[in-house]
Amino acid sequence: MATGCRHTERYVTTGLERGLARIKDQPDKGAGTAAYGVARFLAGQHTQCPGPCGLDAMGEQIIAEAVAVNVPEPYARRAVANGMGAVLGATT
Repeated sequence: MATGCRHTERYVTTGLERGLARIKDQPDKGAGTAAYGVARFLAGQHTQCPGPCGLDAMGEQIIAEAVAVNVPEPYARRAVANGMGAVLGATT
């Protein structure tokens, strides 16, 4: 997952798991916003990495968790893209 990343695999996995739990805890409303926040946070943790850090795979996991709590997939994809893009420089 995190080949080339400056973080340990455990660090990356723990951050992702905590973020997914945050999304899961918002099943009625706010899961899309949580997906944006998690994506933004994770991208921010990897701005200084030589990469690749597996952000695309993590983004797909964030999207899947948001969809699992009834966020429409297009909205979830846009939230994750915008969250990562806010840090990495590209938004949709």
